Amino acid sequence: CKSDSGEGVVIAQGRRDFGLGLYLKENRPCFALRSDGVLYEASGSRKVPRGEWVHIAGILDSDGRVQVFLNGERVGMAKERHFILPRSGRIAGMMTVGSDTEGQILGRGKYPLRGMIEDVRFYYGVLDNSSLREWAEK
Repeated sequence: CKSDSGEGVVIAQGRRDFGLGLYLKENRPCFALRSDGVLYEASGSRKVPRGEWVHIAGILDSDGRVQVFLNGERVGMAKERHFILPRSGRIAGMMTVGSDTEGQILGRGKYPLRGMIEDVRFYYGVLDNSSLREWAEK
């Protein structure tokens, strides 16, 4: 993405009980998951330069760790490891790009991204570090 403001949602899916969001907050990449209404957030330690293209990614690994990546490098991880999927095994609700249309996941309203998004991919499963770095370099 390329942000003009350093704030806003890149992708969001779900509702107040279960959902996920990849977004920028205070110029930092963030990935958050909501489980049973509790928000687990990984906030990046590095800032995203405004007006420059960057690659951001969020990963929920098999141990329940919520992680955020900037240009293929992990820059943040949530302290908690208690994310549990709903009984259905998947997150309900529509996926949106560029805002949290229903405004329920992050609790910040629609929170639109001001800037551009070139590519969005969603995987069920964890990409290894080399695959993530390779994708970030494209």
